[in-house]
Formats: sequence, C-alpha cells, structure tokens
Amino acid sequence: MSDIAAAFGQIPANLRGILLMLLSALMYAFMIVIVRLVSADIHPAEIVFFRLFGGLVVMLPAFWAGGLKSMKTTHYGRYTYRAALQGGAMVCYYAGLAILPLAAGVSLYQLTSIFISVLAIVFLREPSRWQRWLAVLLGISGALVVIQPCAEAPWVAIGSCLDGWNIGALFVVTSCALYATYQVDAKVLSRTEPVNLIVFWTMVLSAPMALAVAVFFWTWPTPMQLVWLFLIGATGTLGNWAMTQAYKIGEMTVTAPVAYSQIVWTAALAWAVFDQYPTHWTWIGAAMIVTAGILLTQMEGKKKTG
Repeated sequence: MSDIAAAFGQIPANLRGILLMLLSALMYAFMIVIVRLVSADIHPAEIVFFRLFGGLVVMLPAFWAGGLKSMKTTHYGRYTYRAALQGGAMVCYYAGLAILPLAAGVSLYQLTSIFISVLAIVFLREPSRWQRWLAVLLGISGALVVIQPCAEAPWVAIGSCLDGWNIGALFVVTSCALYATYQVDAKVLSRTEPVNLIVFWTMVLSAPMALAVAVFFWTWPTPMQLVWLFLIGATGTLGNWAMTQAYKIGEMTVTAPVAYSQIVWTAALAWAVFDQYPTHWTWIGAAMIVTAGILLTQMEGKKKTG
C-alpha cells in the first residue's frame, strides 16, 4: 500500500484531484443505486438514519484522535439547525430517488450549485453579475427540460400535473434548496468556527434527529438489508472523503466539473441494475445544468484569482 501511495503522490496534483473526484462520483453513484434498492421496503427517513449513523461511526475515531476536548462549542442551537437541514435534505433526496429514474434524479440534484450561487448573492452579498444570473437561468431551464412539468396536460389543470414524476422532482429540488442553505451556512459559520468542529457537531446531532423521525416509519431490516444499509454509509463517507481530498489537492476549476461524471456513472449503473435508460430530454437537461454549474465554478475561480 505504501508503494501505491508513493506512486500516486508522484502524479501531478490536478490529475490526482481528477482521479479522486472520479472515485467520489463513482462512490456516490453506487450509494444512489443501493438507496433505490432498499427504498422499496425501507422508508427514506430510516435510510437517512443508517447513512448518518454509519458515517458517524466511521468518523468518530478521527474525531477522538483529535481530542474531544477541542470539540467544545457554544453554538448548539446553530448546529441543531444545521443537523435539521442536513437530515431534511437527505430525506427529500432519497424520497425523490425512490420515485424518479435515477439519472433524472441525479441530474436534478446538480441544481444545488445553482441554489448556492443565488443564496450567496442574497445572503453573502457576493457580486450580482449578469453572467452569473445567465448561468442560473440556464440551470433552471435545464431542470425544466429534465422534469417536463405538465408535458401531457394543460398548465391550467394543476391537479393533473401532480403525477409521480413531478412529485419526485419536487422532492429532489427541495433537497437542493435545503442542502444549498446548509452549505452557505457552513461558509458563514466557518468564519468563526473550525471546519472539524462544524463537521463533528453536525454529524453528532443529525444522527439522533434522524432516528427520532425514523421511528415513526421503522421497519426492521433483514440481514441482507443491513449489509446494504452499511454500504450506503460506507460509500457515502468514502465519496465525501474523496471529494474533500480532490478539492484539497487539485484546483477547484479543474476538479469540480469532474463531479458531474456522477450522472454518467449513475446512468450506467441504473441501466445495468434496473434496466433504466435516460430519455434524450434527461441528457439535454443534464447537459444544460452541468454547463451552468461549470460556468459558475469558472466564475468563482476567476473571482479568487482576480
């Protein structure tokens, strides 16, 4: 293993970042497919609990090694709010994935970067340039192409628009809004709190909060389902670690666009496991959303270097 690590260290930083981001995207794609597998019998709230609890178990040794005394804080209310945002975002996302074709759900989830950009303008007073709003409009248009709201019914017949597809899409878009709020709040909180403290308390509080909701929908998992639930936590945690390392090692403008490969990985796995194949509208809408996300990333990079 040390030889592999040494050889990996010799690779140029941006290429290492790209490889780690590809790994992250693949792990998240596996996680999404497993979520779809178990969601037929287990409620999304229960899946979220196992996802968060598994991640907490994996991360606790690292927190313990850093010294629990260093994890003291006075912002318990703020972290409770963050934990609720995280749990709510996950429940909505998993609920959407249980309904939508997986490639469509993952494509819509890329709207998170669009929501973050809008919230940064409103709450962080970041520059409101016309290029930024054009990218936001492109991303929203892409989402509408993926969703195809009321494609087979008149707009005036609102009730007929609330079919499974659009309800699933509503869950995913709500998840994007919640997670974007969570991310922007982290940016504000990190001005006064260490990042490891933010991660620690959000994870510690989110797991029991998820359990408090999950008990109302609880179904005892079978041994095989427990294995799947463990894999959800493992792949999600590994995906998050790989993404963090990718951003740390490589330039954001180089590594961030690679994260969108998750759409391709998910489409391939959904075809192999569920015989799902994305429609041409899903690919077109996903391309629009990804283009908008890349444009926003490039603008962020220019702002930091300018």
